[in-house]
Amino acid sequence: MTIASPLWVGLALACGAGLVLPFIIGGKPALRWQWTSVQTQQLIWGGSLFGLAALLAVGLQLAVAQSLGFALAGFVAMAVLSGLSLPVGVPGLLLVILAFFLGGAGDALIPTQNVQAYLLGLLLAQFALSDRSSRWLELLWPAIFGVGSVWIALTSAQNSWASQQGVLLLAIAVAVLLRSVSLLPALSGSKMRQALFISVTSGLLAWLGIQNALLQPGLSPWAFLFAGGSLLGFGLGALESLPSTEADSKRITIRMIQLLLLGLATLVASRLFGSTGWLVLAASLLSATGSVSDKAAPSNLQSIHDRQPAGLSVVGLASLFLVGRVLLQTFIVQFNPNVTGINITHPYASAALYAGFACMLLLPPWLGGVKAGTESQAPLARLPLPMGLAAMAFLAAGLANYFLHAEATGSFLTALWVTGIGVSLLGTFADEQSRFAPLQLAFLATLVCLLSPELIEAGNLAQKTEKLWVLAGALVAYTVLILLLQRKDSGRQAVPVA
Repeated sequence: MTIASPLWVGLALACGAGLVLPFIIGGKPALRWQWTSVQTQQLIWGGSLFGLAALLAVGLQLAVAQSLGFALAGFVAMAVLSGLSLPVGVPGLLLVILAFFLGGAGDALIPTQNVQAYLLGLLLAQFALSDRSSRWLELLWPAIFGVGSVWIALTSAQNSWASQQGVLLLAIAVAVLLRSVSLLPALSGSKMRQALFISVTSGLLAWLGIQNALLQPGLSPWAFLFAGGSLLGFGLGALESLPSTEADSKRITIRMIQLLLLGLATLVASRLFGSTGWLVLAASLLSATGSVSDKAAPSNLQSIHDRQPAGLSVVGLASLFLVGRVLLQTFIVQFNPNVTGINITHPYASAALYAGFACMLLLPPWLGGVKAGTESQAPLARLPLPMGLAAMAFLAAGLANYFLHAEATGSFLTALWVTGIGVSLLGTFADEQSRFAPLQLAFLATLVCLLSPELIEAGNLAQKTEKLWVLAGALVAYTVLILLLQRKDSGRQAVPVA
């Protein structure tokens, strides 16, 4: 069963508008390479980590070894697009189009292992080029498409696949179109006018798509979810853009309200629309990220690239959490033998839960104690902090699969995601990029656990002596990583968890 062709045409037109409008509004394209020697060094570190992970996958005979080409395609694509001076939003759409063709141009659902490997490559490249903090949102567009394809392939029946995938693609198409249209000068001058236009238009377009492309009037309530998500995106951004103050109490209050709104939206979406509702909600939130300035439209591509509206990071964090929550649910459904979910009253599951809490709660002060920027030193003299964190997440996820069974690993990942969104919103970080680190690390750990299920069986069959050797090797690896991450900077400032 395939999706109605008008929907694919609509998605293609929406992506076309998203690729062309920023250039029309911004003026003449200025496609030039922007890599520096530091960025090249970071790419070398990222490529080294990718190569090491590939060797381990082949050596351990993991099934993901067959999908390394997709991971490499994601890594190279993200690295190349990040080196170009493209407007914000354009690289993400190009990555969605690449995922579309890698999956067979819409003839069938993307094979789950291939799309997971592709997302892993994208994420590793993001860690390698972390200094381009404005581009981390580009990961969300292919993540919604890819994670949605994986979830639908895993949980949907044959006769309901078309409607589920159709709703997902419709949400992406409408979000991309509205995000592009909101760049127009007539809308970018007023937040209130933009919010009203996007919220009303999003619901109307979603309803028209359901009625005329999907031909399923029974899915009309999804249009209300999409419109509500768009309005929520503006609400989260409006709270973030309130006048700044030195009073920690006011800042924490604003962040708590944002967290509460996100939690309520997550609950409503899951109760009424299931896990796919989280993905539609994530796409609708991104429809509110088109404005580049609250006061004036951008006059050139450089301003489109550099100037971000207040609150954009909060909307992105909310979207990343929702996508990651579906990815976590994918792991639980696929590998957890307990049909009722994770029973955290089991001692091992409870211990894993608290281990995940500890990892996330200790992350902000650790990020504050180690300089996040990359110093200009001899090549490969110091491991960049983001790549070091990525390597640690790789090790932690692999060890979780090996030493714990699926239920305890799911409990560990749950703690990473739930605590991660709280730490990202409430924690005080030394720089904006560090604010994204908790959820990015949770995303990476979840992908690694999904792609290495053979380690669960290997750990269950391993003898105590074998496990001790593995544990000793992991401790050595962690020690080496921490030594490589040390900086000679004396002006460190500890960053407390708010």
